[in-house]
Amino acid sequence: MSVLTLEAKLERVDPSTPWGFRMQGGKDFHSPLSIQRVNAGSLAAKCGLQQGDIILKIGSVETEVLRHKEAQDSILHSGNKLDLLLQRGSTPTQTYVSTPPVGAYNLQGSGPTSPASTATSSPGSQNYNQSARPFGNTSNKPSYGMDNVTQKTSQMSFSP
Repeated sequence: MSVLTLEAKLERVDPSTPWGFRMQGGKDFHSPLSIQRVNAGSLAAKCGLQQGDIILKIGSVETEVLRHKEAQDSILHSGNKLDLLLQRGSTPTQTYVSTPPVGAYNLQGSGPTSPASTATSSPGSQNYNQSARPFGNTSNKPSYGMDNVTQKTSQMSFSP
């Protein structure tokens, strides 16, 4: 599985316009902050945020040190511009076709637009990002597959 690091720059004209996403996790939940839901037609949806994206930074603050409420407060205090650094997992069979221009979505349509990703998936393949992935190396977990059990038990001897 490959992992993409993406930058999302959301911008709104009116502070009462919601960003259009819900997040979950945080240091207090012992899980990374991630996008739980993206509202259809929202700023977040138009910028390309997807369910399961992990939020690495809010502005310049790394999120692995933030509790959920602190992350919410950072977003609320960001004003009309919200910069997010995201991590997205994808399968090796995914095809990426283009790199969109750098910029921010603007409600008035007068500024540049940019999806959250630096790569866009091909049409009809939006189901590759199903859940958040944990931070860090998870390869230290023991393997309990049949080959591993057979290998370990083949060296054992039993006597009556």
